[in-house]
Amino acid sequence: MTDRFFYDADGELFRSHGELEAHVSELQVQMKAAAANLEFEKAAALRDRIKQLRTRELGLAVPASSIVITGGSRPALFAAYQLTIEPGDRVVFTVPSWNNDSYCELAGATAVPIQCGSDTAFLPTAVMAGLLVLIGWGLIDLAHIGHVARTSRREGAVMIGTFLAALLVDLEFAIVVGVLFSLIVYLQRTSRPLILDVKPDPAAGSYHFTADSGLPDCPQIKMVRINGSLYFGAVDHVARAFAELAAQNPLQKHLVIVASGINFIDVAGAELLAAEARRRRSAGGGLYFYRMKDEVRTLLERGGYLDAIGAENIFAVKQRVIAAIYPRLDAQICRAAHARIFAECQDVLPNGEPRARPPAG
Repeated sequence: MTDRFFYDADGELFRSHGELEAHVSELQVQMKAAAANLEFEKAAALRDRIKQLRTRELGLAVPASSIVITGGSRPALFAAYQLTIEPGDRVVFTVPSWNNDSYCELAGATAVPIQCGSDTAFLPTAVMAGLLVLIGWGLIDLAHIGHVARTSRREGAVMIGTFLAALLVDLEFAIVVGVLFSLIVYLQRTSRPLILDVKPDPAAGSYHFTADSGLPDCPQIKMVRINGSLYFGAVDHVARAFAELAAQNPLQKHLVIVASGINFIDVAGAELLAAEARRRRSAGGGLYFYRMKDEVRTLLERGGYLDAIGAENIFAVKQRVIAAIYPRLDAQICRAAHARIFAECQDVLPNGEPRARPPAG
């Protein structure tokens, strides 16, 4: 086996890492001595030589700016205080110790000395345990916890469950439990998107749909707004809602969905919409969408589901959905209907026949 040799910048030979480390340690002593004697040029040269050795031979890339030359250890300790301590911070240190009280005063920190002795190997065992409890209690924001509990019972339950798990089991497992609780709450909330009954806004010139119009249902068109994403977890809930709508009024063969509240859709949701469109078309009606988001439409196009729905049944904002659907309705049902909730059905029937005017009183 061939020995590996190491050379410093001056060509000096070292037969092992041990010899090289000893040489680096000697250079460090010389550097500190030069700094103490105010020979800063010499100290800087020694610092650069140490950096070269550590970079080339030891594989430790330490920039020169990260090497600080001090005249003894006290300036280095004070520099560490200045870097890590903010004014007003509490600094806990054992007594006896070296100048920590002075460093705290210079840094503007609050000194918390702990008296230790040889019986505890100068380690603050009992006092440190009490301080840890005190510090831990200070980290608990009771006001915020109460606010979360009042705002959302679900999130409050997740918080309590995670807290109990942290007390009873390992912290790592408690974090996993908290993540799982949050996931269950999220899935439970998003798996039941809100489906609202809506009607065209009766205000003159309005193209919106509203849930507060007070208008009755059209005998042939059902209009709803879905507030929530259509993904695998929500498919069952939405499918049951579609079935209930069809069972409540079989004559409402046309379904208009205000889709502005559908943020995203997956393959399961797309298959549901395509199946519903085919079912309504076979029954003589159709499935229509108003204000569908681009992301949702892109997925329907990419998967070929838009072919089943029909691109002509997707209406952008400000397009008149009812005006496009009205000619497809059954004129006989419209003739007998008492509720005329659309502007399109006030004067003519879907087949273009003028409506009979009630006789003048």
